Amino acid sequence: MTGAQNVHRKITRWGHLTQGERSLALACVSVALFGAALSLTIIGALGQHQILAGGMTLRGLWICLSGAIGGAAAFALSMRWLGHPGKGGWMSAIWGLFLLCFTGALIGGSLALPFYGTMFGPMMLGLALLGSPIITILWIGVLLGVHLQIRQWRRERETIFVTARRR
Repeated sequence: MTGAQNVHRKITRWGHLTQGERSLALACVSVALFGAALSLTIIGALGQHQILAGGMTLRGLWICLSGAIGGAAAFALSMRWLGHPGKGGWMSAIWGLFLLCFTGALIGGSLALPFYGTMFGPMMLGLALLGSPIITILWIGVLLGVHLQIRQWRRERETIFVTARRR
């Protein structure tokens, strides 16, 4: 199989994903994209405006990619606490969303600025969210959407094992 045939097979498989699997993929991508944007915002707030001056540099791309990787990795680590139904599910989601924020900032900060980003990444995320209510509201909206998208995926996964008579 050639490389082009392999890529075509992967692209056409996207149409065969269930609605829950698409929701899960969208949740991961939304956290990764917002993590990338948030990392550029935080670096800009630190006075590193030269990263974005005159277009995106290689360093700016790396910081953006670090935020995306940190967000996606944190999503994978905190997914077990998200998407559960009921009051207990929301309590679990609060812990999962806190974990997602902390580990995302820790991983993204470590990749973007080793040692310095590891120490100050979570603190800078907190300061960025406290300093900008618009970013905070958008981030909370993304996180609530992620919880609801994972809930849809979990609901779909639970119905797989229900027999036809019980449906």
